[in-house]
Amino acid sequence: ASIFAKPGAAKEDSLTTAKRLYYLSESKLMLARKKEFLKQPSEKAFAEAGEDLKKAMAFVKQVPHPDKLMFRFLTVTLPDNLPLDKYLLFWSVFESSYPESDLLAESYLTIAEKCERAGNSDLAGTYLDKAIILKGYYGGKAAIKRGKSLLAEGKRSEGESVLKTFLLETKKHPGQAEAYWLLSESALASGDAGASAAFLERLAEDYDYTEPGVKAAGKTIENLIASGEYAAATRKISRKLDTARIADPVAASYLAQPEPSWYFYAGKAAYRQQNFADARSNLLEYLNRVQTTSYQNESLYLLGAMAIEEQDVESALLHLELVDKNGDQSYYQLAGLEAGQLLYDLRRFEESLTRYKGLGNLPAVQQQMLANAMQIRNLIQLGRDKEAKSQTDAFKKTFGKNKEANDHLASFEYERGKKAFTNKSYDPALRYQKNVLKKHKNSSYADDAKYFI
Repeated sequence: ASIFAKPGAAKEDSLTTAKRLYYLSESKLMLARKKEFLKQPSEKAFAEAGEDLKKAMAFVKQVPHPDKLMFRFLTVTLPDNLPLDKYLLFWSVFESSYPESDLLAESYLTIAEKCERAGNSDLAGTYLDKAIILKGYYGGKAAIKRGKSLLAEGKRSEGESVLKTFLLETKKHPGQAEAYWLLSESALASGDAGASAAFLERLAEDYDYTEPGVKAAGKTIENLIASGEYAAATRKISRKLDTARIADPVAASYLAQPEPSWYFYAGKAAYRQQNFADARSNLLEYLNRVQTTSYQNESLYLLGAMAIEEQDVESALLHLELVDKNGDQSYYQLAGLEAGQLLYDLRRFEESLTRYKGLGNLPAVQQQMLANAMQIRNLIQLGRDKEAKSQTDAFKKTFGKNKEANDHLASFEYERGKKAFTNKSYDPALRYQKNVLKKHKNSSYADDAKYFI
């Protein structure tokens, strides 16, 4: 840039000036983009590049690549708040002046993005279609953008047609993986699980080096686990993890290591098959390899669930308490329900009450009933009768018409009876147990109440 900034001679001809200003503007623009890429302040650099582009535009007919100069000039100097009609007017000059330019497809994509920002999706679609016709790299980007937009608008057949045509006609485009992912999502949304699986399989096998490819491999395993095909899931996972289990550390270091999520899938598949040793080993390996991720809460919950089945209460509580409130809420809430019950069974009523209170609003009615009911049972055990009665009245008002509420209401009477019996208040204890039989004779607590009586 410093070389091109100064004239090469005292009096240079217009052709030399045109070339010098053209290469100066290119150099300044490259410097500005370098700063932008490195996340350094670049606003001043782009402003300087814009000024040099304006100077070069005075010699547009004499520069080496006039179409490139005009394209750079329009993309850099046109303000973001320029009205759409004026913006299109500037670009129409480029289109009419250089109808054979290699930059035409990129210009159409740029215009389409401006139309989208201006809220004119129909016009954006028109320019994307024009870019698609020209094919190439930017034509491919336009096809993906157009297909994605049509799918978002609910025009499934049109969107899929655009994406499939792109895949057939544009070979070795870096956007192919994204196109397959979009087709898979579209097929799944329409209920065509078979087609979705086929697209995912292609992605996982041929594009495993891309982000959609990695997601597709994981999605395939998730689908197998969800459908109960644990053995098939385990086979696929084992093939993927074989590279990480090579005994020779030097050889292993030269091989691509699997994504940490594969250890999660291995652990989950093993858990579903009741193979707790492998499940625990893989889930812990996953947690050791990552920090906060989308699978962290589920991994900790599964470790807690295994400990519960193995009757290792302290280990279960440890893992369930580690489930992050700011992570996946569904597993945080499930962990809270399990931990609350364990603490209640250990007669750690204050801790149990706190755990249930911290769950907030739960998505399922049955879960919310359980959480509210356990809060009341904890209050009864803590002797906070006034709060327990108040919450019982609220429970009846909220869930009274639900069939499953009967069992919870019976549990309140039963717990009060147990509490009174423990305190050697036998008359109240007898009254509460009789209330179970009188008011809730069809509940699961009826037989226990008879025993106490």
